[in-house]
Amino acid sequence: MKDQVNILMVDDQPAKLLSYETILDELGENLIKANSAKEALEQLLKNDIAVVLMDVSMPDLSGFELADMIRQHPRFQRTAIIFISAVHLTKSDIVQGYQRGAVDYISVPVIPDLLKAKVTVFAELHRKTRALEALNSELERRVQERTEELQDSETQFRTLANSIPQLVWMAHADGYIFWYNERWYTYTGTTPEQMEGWGWQRVHDPAALPNVLERWNASIKNGQAFEMIFPLRGADGIFRLFLTRIFPSCDGKGKVLRWFGTNTDVDELKRTQDALRESEHRSRLNQERLRLTQRVARIASWEVDIDTETYTWSKEALEILGRQELGHTKSDLLSLMYYSADREAVQHALKTITTRNKEFETQFRVMWPNGQARWIAARGVSFYNQGKGLVVGVFIDITDAEKVIAPRKQRSESLVETSKGAKVRRR
Repeated sequence: MKDQVNILMVDDQPAKLLSYETILDELGENLIKANSAKEALEQLLKNDIAVVLMDVSMPDLSGFELADMIRQHPRFQRTAIIFISAVHLTKSDIVQGYQRGAVDYISVPVIPDLLKAKVTVFAELHRKTRALEALNSELERRVQERTEELQDSETQFRTLANSIPQLVWMAHADGYIFWYNERWYTYTGTTPEQMEGWGWQRVHDPAALPNVLERWNASIKNGQAFEMIFPLRGADGIFRLFLTRIFPSCDGKGKVLRWFGTNTDVDELKRTQDALRESEHRSRLNQERLRLTQRVARIASWEVDIDTETYTWSKEALEILGRQELGHTKSDLLSLMYYSADREAVQHALKTITTRNKEFETQFRVMWPNGQARWIAARGVSFYNQGKGLVVGVFIDITDAEKVIAPRKQRSESLVETSKGAKVRRR
C-alpha cells in the first residue's frame, strides 16, 4: 500500500472545492480544503503538502500573490503549484505565474482526467522525492555512525600503538609511510617532517640499507609480508637490532590498501642468543676435552638420580666395569662384585651419600667376563640442582696400582712383625 500524500485545494468557492474533491477522491490521496489564502498558509505550515491546486482569482489575495508568499518560505520552495483559472489568461499572466512558482495551469471547465493525471504526476514525484530524502537521511546517518566508528577505531588503534613497546608505523600501498607512533620519534629522535615518506632511511645502517630496500621493494611489488632483523640508530647515535615485521591490509580482491609495520627491539635477546651459542660451543668443546682426558686417564663418569634411584653410566664406565651394557639400578652394579665385603661397603657408601649432602670414596673388585679381576676406585658427591637430587661420581681402574702397592704393603707388614719379634727376644 502506497503512502498517502497531502493535496491542498484552495478556492473561495465551496462548490468548486467539492467538485475537485469528487474528481480526485479516487486517487486515494489525503485531500485538504482551504477557502482562503490565510487558511491555505495555515495548512501549509501544519502539513507536508505535495501539490497545491489554487484558484488564480480570490478576493483576499490573488493566486499569484499567494504563490509568491509560499515560495518565500524555505520549506515550500519545491512544492508543486497548479493554477486553476476560469478566465482567459494572457501570455503575460502565464509567464508571471511561472515566475511566481507555478508548475502548471488548468483552465475551467476542468477536464477530470486531465486534472487527475497532472495531480498524479506531481503527487508521485513528491512521494519519490520524500522516499529519496528518507533514504538520504538514513545513508547520512549510517555514514555518520560509520565515520564515528572509524574515528573511534583509529583513536583506539593509535592509543594502543602508542602504549606498546614496539615502534609502529603505517604506509600506503606504494610503501610511502605516513604515520609513526610516538615511540618511534622518541627512540630515533626524529620529527614527522624528517620521517615522512621514505625519510626512515636516515636512521638505517648504510651497510644494511641496500638489502633492506631490496627486500622491502620486493614485498611491495608482490604484496607479501616482510620480516627481517636489521639495526636502527637511536637518538643517542647507537645502533640496536630490531625485528621488523610488515603485513599488508587488502581489500576483498586481494589488492593491498596499506601496510602495517612494527619494529621490536631484539638487541639484548640477539646478544644473549649469541652468547648462549658461544657458551654452548665452549661447553661442547670442554665436554669433548673431558671425555678425551677421561679416556686417556681411564677415568669414567656416572651419576644417580636420587629421586628415582636411576643409575646412568658413561661409555668409559662400561669399559672399566668390563661390560658392553648394564642396567640402571644399584642391584645391577652390586651384581658385578664377587666379594660380599665390597658389596656391603659400596651399598653403605651409596646409602649414606643419597641421604646426606656429602662425598664418599671406596674401592671394590669386579670380575670381567674373561675371568680377570679388576680393582675399581669409586668417588662421588651428592648435591641438589633446581630441587633435583643428584650423585655425580667417577670410576678409576686401579688394578695396576694395586699390583705394585700390594707387595710393598706385604713387605712392610712383614718388617713390622719381624721388628716386634726382635723386641720380644731382647727382653
